Amino acid sequence: MAALPVPGGGARWLALVGVQRGNRQPNRQVRRLVLDLYSRGSEVQDLAIDPAGTAWIATLDGIYRLEGDEWIEMLGGLGFTTLLVTPDGEVWAGKNYWCCDEEGSGDLWRYRIGVWSRITDDVVILALAGAEDGIVWALVETVSGDQGTQSPDRELWRIGDEVALTYFKSPDLYSLDVGPDGTAWVVGDQAIYHVSNPGVPPST
Repeated sequence: MAALPVPGGGARWLALVGVQRGNRQPNRQVRRLVLDLYSRGSEVQDLAIDPAGTAWIATLDGIYRLEGDEWIEMLGGLGFTTLLVTPDGEVWAGKNYWCCDEEGSGDLWRYRIGVWSRITDDVVILALAGAEDGIVWALVETVSGDQGTQSPDRELWRIGDEVALTYFKSPDLYSLDVGPDGTAWVVGDQAIYHVSNPGVPPST
């Protein structure tokens, strides 16, 4: 379940995925507290609010935008689990698991000025976070090695102007957030890293 405030409007949104009692089918809903209910037969994975107060929804069959009571498909045919809207209104979407038989699995997509662009592929997007300066940070998982001996690795990426730069790698990175001053914080195994200056190695 995710709950997010709408800037300036005071509304609060909830993305709900659960199993109804006595029924193994998922209960998929998006709620705007306290009066509105939006339901759709696609499992909701993530939710983000843009600067205009519009809700964007990541599902296993695409990205949608809620306009009134209508679900508007913005990018279909692919599953997404991770969603970010930056302060300037860009929308970023990715998937946090491998799915080798699905076209587009592991892609990172960006929506800018009405156009979707695939920024990179062949990675799993574990987390996305944006800074006020327009820089997007991504926690990703990659696979290296020959088939049969492949091993996953996790990396912190700094993305600007469509270029994803690997900042540092570790097999044990789990979550990501960015503070108001642009400092990126990453939780690792028995360590917390922070990156305040992209030209300096991360501190713990």
